[in-house]
Amino acid sequence: MEEHIKKFAALFFALTSFIILQAPLPVQAADAVKFTYSIFFPPAHGQAEAGMAWAREIEKRTDGRVRIDVFAGGTLTPAPEVYDGVVNGISDIGMSCFAYT
Repeated sequence: MEEHIKKFAALFFALTSFIILQAPLPVQAADAVKFTYSIFFPPAHGQAEAGMAWAREIEKRTDGRVRIDVFAGGTLTPAPEVYDGVVNGISDIGMSCFAYT
């Protein structure tokens, strides 16, 4: 009888260990995705203010998982170079004007 109990205990331990090891592990939250946004208008201009408000809203609605760093006043790329700046990876997003491209 004692031999049966030892076998049962060993089998029970093995199965329990197997089940526990199959349980999903907690997943770490992914790092926030960060974008750069080049706006050639000065920071106090309505277009730049709207761009900054939009970036804040994106961050709020995604619970901080998406962050957009706004560079207004042509600090990242001047107005005529916004399009090329996005194409060449200087910024991820750019506010430009059709006359400049």
